[in-house]
This record gives sequence, C-alpha cells and structure tokens, in this order.
Amino acid sequence: MKNNKEELILNKAKLNDIPKVIRFVEIWAGKNDVNIIAPALLTAVDEACSNIIKYTYSDKGGYLSVSCYRDADSASIQIRDKGKAFDPAFANQPDISSDLQDRPVGGLGIYLIKKLMDEVVYSSDRASGNILTLRKMLGKNKT
Repeated sequence: MKNNKEELILNKAKLNDIPKVIRFVEIWAGKNDVNIIAPALLTAVDEACSNIIKYTYSDKGGYLSVSCYRDADSASIQIRDKGKAFDPAFANQPDISSDLQDRPVGGLGIYLIKKLMDEVVYSSDRASGNILTLRKMLGKNKT
C-alpha cells in the first residue's frame, strides 16, 4: 500500500477549529477507502480533540497535530498535543446505569472513544508531548 499518511498541524488550536479537524479526517477517509468506519473515526476524533483543547488549552489555544494513516487491516488516527499529560486509561468510569436525568452532564467522551475504537493507546514524554492513537479495524463495527 502506498504511503497514505496525512497530517494536519494547528499551532493555536481552539474549539472553533474542531470542524476543520473533522473535515480533514473526513477527506482523508474518502481518499483512503475507509468510509465504512468514518463515522466512528470522526466521532472519536471530535471527542478526543475537544477534550484536549477544552481541558488542556482552554481559551489560550495550543499545539495540536492530527495524523491519519491506514494499513491493510485498519485505520489509525494519531493526535499529539503539548498540554498536560492525561492517560484516558485512568479516567473515572461514567455512571451509565442510572436514569439519564440523574446523571451529571459530561463525562462520557472517553467512554465513547473506547467503545467506538478497537484500540486506544496513550503515551507521554517531555520531548514529544502527549500522543493518543485511535485504531479502528476495517469492516468491523464495534458499537
């Protein structure tokens, strides 16, 4: 398979840049024949980037890189930021058993990402920042 990696870099990413990120992933998905899993990818990327921007950068904005690539079996999105480290593996589990009106607002983003993706991998170091890799197998609908 040819080199199909594409990257979008935003040096001062803010919440109003999310549609630009989603459109970038959507165009990449169309060019790389992964439309069947595009809704899951787009939702997961939207949630991840929104959380990074909202909780790490707030109104100031900050560095965000979104790289898309695929192999024969899967599509992957790698999101990099230079904000505070936050490993989604250690996020609190949301309450999904009580009535909807009794639940607090928010808190479902990481849960949703994990449900939609086949693999969610996080790493962090001072030199490269935070790296969140979202992987979805082609032709597999996990939801």
